[in-house]
Amino acid sequence: MELPIWGYAPVNIECTKQSKETLKWVLKNLENHVKTRTHVVGEHMTIADVAVVSALWFPLKYVWDENFRKGLIPNATKYFEHICSNPAIQAVFGKVWLCKTPFQG
Repeated sequence: MELPIWGYAPVNIECTKQSKETLKWVLKNLENHVKTRTHVVGEHMTIADVAVVSALWFPLKYVWDENFRKGLIPNATKYFEHICSNPAIQAVFGKVWLCKTPFQG
């Protein structure tokens, strides 16, 4: 889905629609999982948390504005901010800020 956003591939409407539905399913599962947890696996940050934060980094910074986050993924957003507050994560990603206005590409 990112290639058409950046102009590197033609937009395939059916593929985009299907990707959005798959993404909603994945986000719903992540949202439910982190609702009662501070980490994806166990009680401490693991490579699983780093992987999840890495996958969420771009859309949370450039695509998913506050309305989207509050409506669909409030717990996942809280989880993301918690993991990103770790100094080791900040050393790699820098200070992470969340999208205010979605990228319109």
